[in-house]
Amino acid sequence: GDPMVSSSTGAMNSLLDKLGVLENQYPDLAEGVRESLMSLSDVLHSFARQRTRNSLINEWMLQVREMVYDMEDWIDGDPSKAKLDDVEEQIEEFKAQIQGARDRCTRYGLLSSTTPSTSTTCALQDDAETRESVAMDPKLLHGEAPCRLVGSDEPRNVLVNHLMDQEERRKVVCIVGTGGIGKSTLATGIYRQLQGQFSCGAFVHLGRNPSVKTTLISILKQVMPDWHCEEYLWNGYNSEDMEAWDEKKVINKLWAFLKTKSYFVVLVDMRSISTWKKISCALPNKDKSSDRILITTCTKDVAESCCIHPSDFVHPMERLSEKDSKTLFHSKVPISEQHRLLEVSDDMLEICGGGVPLAITITAALLSRKSACLPPDQCHSTPQWMRKVLEISYDDLPLPLKSCFLYLSAFPGNRTIKKDSLIRRWEAEGLIAKRDGESLWETGESYFNELINRRLIQPAFDDDNDEPTGCTVHGVVLDFMESLSAEENFTTKGGKLKCGLFPYERVRRICLDCGEQDEGDALLSSKYYCSSKQKSREEDSSSEESSVCDQDKAISLHLSQVRSFAFCGDVGRIPDLLDHFKLVRVLDLSDVSLQNKQLGSIGSLSLLRYLALGGADVTELPQQIMELDHLSTLDLRQTEVNELPEFKGTTKLACLLANGLTIRGQGGGMGEMEKLEELSTVCLGGDGSLADNVAGLVRKLMRLRMLGVRFRITYNNTAEEAERQGIKHLVEEVGKSNLQFLFLDEYPHRLLDLLVDCWSHVRPRYLRKFELRLDWLLCPLKVPQKISLLVDLTHLHIGVSIVDAEGVRALGGLPKLVLLKLHSLRPQHVYGLTGEPQR
Repeated sequence: GDPMVSSSTGAMNSLLDKLGVLENQYPDLAEGVRESLMSLSDVLHSFARQRTRNSLINEWMLQVREMVYDMEDWIDGDPSKAKLDDVEEQIEEFKAQIQGARDRCTRYGLLSSTTPSTSTTCALQDDAETRESVAMDPKLLHGEAPCRLVGSDEPRNVLVNHLMDQEERRKVVCIVGTGGIGKSTLATGIYRQLQGQFSCGAFVHLGRNPSVKTTLISILKQVMPDWHCEEYLWNGYNSEDMEAWDEKKVINKLWAFLKTKSYFVVLVDMRSISTWKKISCALPNKDKSSDRILITTCTKDVAESCCIHPSDFVHPMERLSEKDSKTLFHSKVPISEQHRLLEVSDDMLEICGGGVPLAITITAALLSRKSACLPPDQCHSTPQWMRKVLEISYDDLPLPLKSCFLYLSAFPGNRTIKKDSLIRRWEAEGLIAKRDGESLWETGESYFNELINRRLIQPAFDDDNDEPTGCTVHGVVLDFMESLSAEENFTTKGGKLKCGLFPYERVRRICLDCGEQDEGDALLSSKYYCSSKQKSREEDSSSEESSVCDQDKAISLHLSQVRSFAFCGDVGRIPDLLDHFKLVRVLDLSDVSLQNKQLGSIGSLSLLRYLALGGADVTELPQQIMELDHLSTLDLRQTEVNELPEFKGTTKLACLLANGLTIRGQGGGMGEMEKLEELSTVCLGGDGSLADNVAGLVRKLMRLRMLGVRFRITYNNTAEEAERQGIKHLVEEVGKSNLQFLFLDEYPHRLLDLLVDCWSHVRPRYLRKFELRLDWLLCPLKVPQKISLLVDLTHLHIGVSIVDAEGVRALGGLPKLVLLKLHSLRPQHVYGLTGEPQR
């Protein structure tokens, strides 16, 4: 089926689904509304499936979407609480708006200006194809290492020679070139090649409007990963809360560490001279040093401003030759498809602007799909070659995937987007279409994989997973999606509001990044923000009060109907949620250092579906939040909340994430959570949950498909037997469950036999991922042989004193193991398969 919400049709499907509530309450008044909306819906969907539309159709679609959003917001606001006269007046107004939209469609001949075409047919075929789950291209599973750009040998050698010359001072090298030409890929390869030749190094992506403080913190964490070894640098500071430092403190710490080290720092996508000047001041410029800075930028002026010394070097990035372009194109196309694409590759390479790697890569991914429809009239060179390639690739996306792609612009542009947060927000927004026999998460994961396969997003990895844990968006692609999102009023750039440029349409989805004060920030001084630095009324002049009041009204008008709101940065500038965001469905505050007292108003956001909170000072959750009728995802991983408040009634909560929840009582002590599908992590032992309580919860939650448990077992002889029996009970319940994902953290290695013995009789039938991290306290001498019997194990973290041949064979007997982290406490005693010590 179709998703409830999309970028092209708005909330039309969601509105039709909710219209029954209005028809039941006011059958006479609502008569004829459904039929009128259905006719509009048919036209709206037919326009949405067209690859190209004229400006009149686009404007008409925008007006219909805005009307539909307003109607759904009004129904969600419970019209039964209003007076009958007001309800009648509002319904009549909506009827008039619907009729007006139908009249304009007829008056301007919008239906007659379009005819069914091959493009529409292709779109329909694509929608049918996406009903199948999409697996990730194996070549992309671990990134396409080694990171190498075709035709890059010569420029890489030139740049390496400049970076590794004998110049005894800080040297800056810049790579300048148009977007998508391969600057970042080249810089990544050079960083990997040279980082071991310096005392420390950092690789940072800047992008549009970067926070200088956040950038410097990222550099500090990378150059100084073992901060505890440099304790003299951290006196008076809490290393766990760097985000709370001001910029001056970050610079002082970074400078103090780097002044005695040789460093290599890579700054990708530098767009501002002022940003470079601030970062440069934090990186020591020492005499007789070998420090090196590598910068990539699209702007010649920025490159020349960074390289002001005679020994600095600016390298202009050239496009690929025709030969290298063909080599790159065919390297991105499956071998089975290369013969089919041999004839069209030359024409498509011409579209790619004559040697731009990003365009070639996206085009190859597009043509690899046998059903991809390429309009013949677009197969020619054009000055806007990169946008043309992106437009063709975007047009080939199925309707649900288009919305999910554009939704990426609702995240900060210079950060990695976490996969799990992205899919859960897609789900809360209603962007994922329901498929028979498949959960919304599985469908969303399929969307994520498809966007990676099409090279529209880039996978991001960490050291603990064999699959991508997130994604990044190339700056050129981000500019494209932000442009389309603005045209359809799907998402709004937060920068517009910060500089006082209020959009014409109402804001529906927005991300505000207030990491640091910007010049001309129109929101900083507004009373609309709950800033602790606001002046008292006695200090304000009457003219100032009038100006701020007018600004408040303008901001309130544009943000009063926000459906999705993400905020990061200064906690003192979070908007008043209760007064201005009553219609919000998605609220992401995971990058904010909140406090308990700031959570009160959230419990009044009756339409909230997704809530992510942050802040080490958040230790308690208001009861009202747990009683929200529509809340389906609650993410507390960036807080210190370890126990939920008691609440009455049932909840629609499907996903509950935290850093160690305590479960009280056999019923879980968490109210009725019959729809819970994800629970991670639960803290077991110590002052946390009893194993029997967690076992009871697993037995009760029939829909649970993902469970994470962190063990805090004490080594007390009197309590050991009781704990053992409790864990045995838990393992048995897990074996009988429908879990698909299981994460056991710091599991006691001395209780490994419980897992083996219990699951030898009954083990989870649907388990797709089983991650086991054994505790390090009193770790075993060697790898336990019984571990080879855990045949469902996919991810294993284990520490031993000695690695011997028998242990290696035991690990080799795990048929589904895809990731192994084996730590030896005595690495000098590693025995090979021959039994001889290997040193």
